[in-house]
Amino acid sequence: MLDRFKDKMLEYEKIARKESEALELKLREKFDDPVAQRADWHHLNKGSGSSSQDRKLASVSGDRLRVVNTLGGMTIPLLGAFGGIALVWIAVDSYFQIISSGSEPISAKAFAFLLVVGILIMGPAFLVLRPRNTLTFDKSTGYFWRGRKRPSGDPESGDLFRMERIEGLQIPPRKHVQFRNNNQDRSFYSYELNLILDDNERINLMDHGDLVDIRTDAMKLSQYLNVPLFDANL
Repeated sequence: MLDRFKDKMLEYEKIARKESEALELKLREKFDDPVAQRADWHHLNKGSGSSSQDRKLASVSGDRLRVVNTLGGMTIPLLGAFGGIALVWIAVDSYFQIISSGSEPISAKAFAFLLVVGILIMGPAFLVLRPRNTLTFDKSTGYFWRGRKRPSGDPESGDLFRMERIEGLQIPPRKHVQFRNNNQDRSFYSYELNLILDDNERINLMDHGDLVDIRTDAMKLSQYLNVPLFDANL
C-alpha cells in the first residue's frame, strides 16, 4: 500500500516536472530577449497570494518609488496584530492580576493557552507588516533596498542592491488558487511581479489577483527603471 502511494507520488512529480519544463521552454521561445530566455519562470511565492490588490507601487519624496501595502492589504494583518496583542494582555493580566482584582487568577494552563494563541495570531501579522517587506527604488542614488530607510551596510549585503543590476521585470503565468470558505470551494487567479537581476536572481514585488493593477504598476516601474517587462499572460 505504501509502495503504491510512493509510486503514484513519484509519477505525479515526474509529470509536474515535465509540464514545468515544457512551460519554461514555451516562455523562452515567446520572448525574443536573452534576459527573458535565461530567467526562471516558476512562481517565487509558494503561498496563495491575495485575491485583491494588497500591494502597490507608490511615489515618495524625491525621485523614489516604493512597493507598499495597500489599505486593504493591511486590514487583516492589523486585525491579527491587535487581536494577538489583546489575547496576550488578557493572559498576562488575568494570571498576574496587574489591573483586575477581586477574582481568582486563571490557571497556568489557561494562561499558557491564551499566550500561545495570541502569539500565533500576532506573529504572522507582524511578518506581513514589518518594514523589511517594503522595497524602495531611488534613481538619484542608483540603489534599491528592502525597508523604508536605506541600510547602512555595504551594497549586495542582502538588503541593499545597485539598481544597474536590474535587467528586467516579469509577470509569470497566472496561478490557480483554491480555498474553502463557508463550506464552499472557491478559487481565484493570482499574479506575481518579479525583478530579474543580472545573475538571474529574482525578487518578488507583488503577488495578488488584480491583473490590471499589477500590469499598471509593472509598466510604471519598467519605465522608471528603463528595463523591459515580460508578461507571460498576454
